[in-house]
Amino acid sequence: MPEMDGVEFLRHLSEADYSGGIILLSAEDERILEVANNLAKARNLNVLGYISKPFKRKSLGLLISEYSPHVTITSAPPPDEITEEELRSGINGDELLVAFQAKTAIATDKVIGVEALARWNHSERGLLPPLTFISLAERCQLIDELTHSIYRKTLSQMRNWLDKDITLEVAINISVNSFTSDGFADFLINTAEEYNISPELIIFEVTESRLMDNMLDCLETLLQLRMKNFRLSIDDFGTGHSTMSQLKNVPFTELKIDQSFVGSACENSTARSIFESSVFLAKKLNMSTVAEGVETREEMALVEELGCDQMQGFYIAKPMFADKFEKFIQTWPNSLLKIPISSS
Repeated sequence: MPEMDGVEFLRHLSEADYSGGIILLSAEDERILEVANNLAKARNLNVLGYISKPFKRKSLGLLISEYSPHVTITSAPPPDEITEEELRSGINGDELLVAFQAKTAIATDKVIGVEALARWNHSERGLLPPLTFISLAERCQLIDELTHSIYRKTLSQMRNWLDKDITLEVAINISVNSFTSDGFADFLINTAEEYNISPELIIFEVTESRLMDNMLDCLETLLQLRMKNFRLSIDDFGTGHSTMSQLKNVPFTELKIDQSFVGSACENSTARSIFESSVFLAKKLNMSTVAEGVETREEMALVEELGCDQMQGFYIAKPMFADKFEKFIQTWPNSLLKIPISSS
């Protein structure tokens, strides 16, 4: 590699469509190695891992043993793009559904709440996740209609559960676009009163990366909701570009730590440090913390070790519709925690 460092060499390997296994060896510190490793993977190289010098034969052998030929996956052609007319018809035709994913309190191992997740039971395409239609709804100015439908169905289910003596806090994702709509706060408040549900049981999740661009427009609505005792959660924490100022300027009550940090914190010291610092910061600000995307026993143990309050993820339960969720909580190892409803 005359007159070429390792970073340049990785670029040349990528340009040459090299498919062999690659192990990075360097005396640089771990964070530099980690970034180089991520860069190589982003270039679609078959990276087995990295080792700091001086390295031992055993460490090298373990990585080599994980080698398998790099397979280029040819994705199937995408389905026909969903149209505005389809989405409008789906909303008006009552095709939107709500699935629920359990959240547990780490201290008690009890199910204390759920996240409500939109689904679209398309008449021809089948059951669709929100990734396939939320952005379209925002672009076509249909997001308010969609949010109204999902919110009403969620509160209707909450009322059903409360009547069965099942008390859960429910988190609902709200598009930043809706927070800027006139009268949106009144709709949320009045609908909760209509279903006789305490605002303290309702958590509105706001995605961090979208909030900063609309901060001033959203702040009035967010303040109105907090004054009515609704709770506010900052979602995907750590992935946005102005996190600290948002925590200072918006009265959030909950911080959700992004699954990208949760999933890598067991093996990655940088991710672990960010996770731990996020929990510490939240506690200083009197906010509760939720680790999302917990998928293994090891991740669950680390989340508990670092002092997080709640967790959700496939290790606990996948999203499910209300009937299956009720069966799930009946078989959960511990009894369901009852959360007092305030008289406000």
